[in-house]
Amino acid sequence: MADYVISDIHVKWDMTNSEPLKKFLEIDFKPEDRIYFLGDIFDLMVGSYDEYEGHYDWFFTRVKELAKAGLKIFYIQGNHDFHIEELLAKSGIIVKSKPFVEIINGQKVLFCHGDEIEIENFNYKIWRAFIRSYPLALISKYIFNYKIVKKIGDYLSQKSRNRNEKRYGETQKNDHIRDKFRQSALIASKSYNVDIIICGHSHYMDSYQGDSFEYYNCGFVPATMKYLKITERYELLPL
Repeated sequence: MADYVISDIHVKWDMTNSEPLKKFLEIDFKPEDRIYFLGDIFDLMVGSYDEYEGHYDWFFTRVKELAKAGLKIFYIQGNHDFHIEELLAKSGIIVKSKPFVEIINGQKVLFCHGDEIEIENFNYKIWRAFIRSYPLALISKYIFNYKIVKKIGDYLSQKSRNRNEKRYGETQKNDHIRDKFRQSALIASKSYNVDIIICGHSHYMDSYQGDSFEYYNCGFVPATMKYLKITERYELLPL
């Protein structure tokens, strides 16, 4: 049995960044394995529109196949993919909107997107509360429609196509981000009373062993091309 973790792929509407996710889904998973998608797998997926299944048919076909084979698949909603509970549940995915704890190898492991535990960044916390709010969920379900969201996605894909990999790749050189998330993980380890924290969001790939906790993050996957595999040890492996 193994646990597989990935986050922050940011697959765009025009399928930019889709290759890392396709490679991840090609792993020879076993029925007893578990998969954890820790948010921002898609760059824009808001609301549970059925049309997503056609647009990303290669993703939904594969996860349905894996779920049918017996794998437990978890998906924590990020800050780019949210209010998608109904859509993913239809595919056999267990959707989480909050951090949750699993016992792995006798240790308590916290899985989260990362924005929930991030220290500082007060303005973002206000924004996060708004986009995750119940009123916005109603708007995304009853007022917006798929065509509107698709137009927004197409526009954002065009604007960011030549920018994001360079920008997020440079994140790996940012010691402030690294140190802030290590401190965030330390605080979270005490708040949630856990041994290990696994998250994304920062786009900084890290494997850190503190005095009282461990912290893992596979970073911005199109730049790092890494995922986390958990067996008797924790390994960031290449796609």
